[in-house]
Amino acid sequence: AERMDALGAFTATFEPAGDPSARQVLRRVTRYDRFWQPAELAAAPVASHAVIELGQGPFFADLESTLELRGDGGFTRTRVSARALASSGSVMRGAARELDAYVWENLLPRSFERRARRPITLADRRRQDAVRQHTYPQTLASYLGRVERDVGFQDTWPPLTDYLEARPEAAARLVRSMREGELPTNATAGAYVALSRARTPEALGVLREVMHDEAAPSFERTRAMFALIDRDDVDVSDAQYMASKAAAITSDEPSERILAREAMLAVGAIAGQHPSDDAIGGVAESAIMDGLATAEEPLDLRPVFGAIGNMRSPRTLSLVVGFTESPEPEVRQYTSRALRRMDPLDTTPLVVEWLGRERHPRVLRSLYRVLDRAHLDAGVAPSDALVERAVRDLRTQPDRITRVALIRLLGRAADRSPEARAALVAQIPVETEWFRRGRDQSAYDILHRVLQRGGHWPSSHGGDGADR
Repeated sequence: AERMDALGAFTATFEPAGDPSARQVLRRVTRYDRFWQPAELAAAPVASHAVIELGQGPFFADLESTLELRGDGGFTRTRVSARALASSGSVMRGAARELDAYVWENLLPRSFERRARRPITLADRRRQDAVRQHTYPQTLASYLGRVERDVGFQDTWPPLTDYLEARPEAAARLVRSMREGELPTNATAGAYVALSRARTPEALGVLREVMHDEAAPSFERTRAMFALIDRDDVDVSDAQYMASKAAAITSDEPSERILAREAMLAVGAIAGQHPSDDAIGGVAESAIMDGLATAEEPLDLRPVFGAIGNMRSPRTLSLVVGFTESPEPEVRQYTSRALRRMDPLDTTPLVVEWLGRERHPRVLRSLYRVLDRAHLDAGVAPSDALVERAVRDLRTQPDRITRVALIRLLGRAADRSPEARAALVAQIPVETEWFRRGRDQSAYDILHRVLQRGGHWPSSHGGDGADR
């Protein structure tokens, strides 16, 4: 008979197991006819044994199963234990009992595209071959030389990554050099990036080692966490460890509290970098909900909202809504961080409603700064409803930081929105006056660039800002 499981559709044999009165069935998988993931096509079962005890009705009472698959890429062995538990009856009280009250669908064939691993190209191989014969002291001295020459951060670490991939054993030595103070402070960030980008199990292992090292400074453990989040070979165990550290966010011990706040940001970020990994996402959401529930003061919430933003998942918006109505302005200010890396198309309805009732200047400053950056990252213009709110708030002439964010935000809509364009033109004399008083120049310069870029700067004010 053909059956299905999480791997695919399979053919199996079924026969009584032991005494018939025990109502047990022995199942053996003989072959997989198709897999949900194409990469598993070459695998075949070499050992399969499942004992199923029949229960009342169509469900089993007990199941113990082992399965070993072997293929071109190696083998995998899984074990499943499941047991039906008695219910008090209250769990499903009130639930519909008719079959047509539910939508029935086989979800086993559904799969999500997993993040593709960064391939090693021919150019990568050539760079690795060029440094393979170098000694570790030579490589370290070359790296430190680039740091001291200040060649630019983006050019300091790539050759070190090439060496770590050509000589994987050097990863442990690099970490030892950092622990023993052989690297100056301004060189450690690049070393962690090099480890983060090195596609070797050794680099993964040493980063995990630093993250787990209870004797290491919190700052180093934090760097190891953030070096891990963007790797292709992390798994749910890394997210679980970060979440376990994030649980101490209200600790009385300063070092634990500092690490917990960074761990909360990291667990959100690792979920954001691996959006198709439901296990990692589930760990992050649980950590976030625990953080929201256990926070003792507004500052405890700051990294939790940062973690929500790092996840970049619109499904977490439901966790945010209630905090936008908090009576404490500091809480609402921190809440805006949750929107920082989300798609503005997902957040605009909430934002427009929030801005309709928000009047506190610090909250508005934080919220508009977040919106400015989010729209910049997404490369989209604000919606008409958001333009309307932003025009209203610009007319109140808030502080310089808020005005700059508003000018940038409205500038992205100036080409298509007469209201945004008119508000920016009306702001010219205001910013000109601020500049002439010697109080501020940045808002004027940004306004000038925004309007000149779209050809909207009035000729009466000079095309090059000479009227200043």
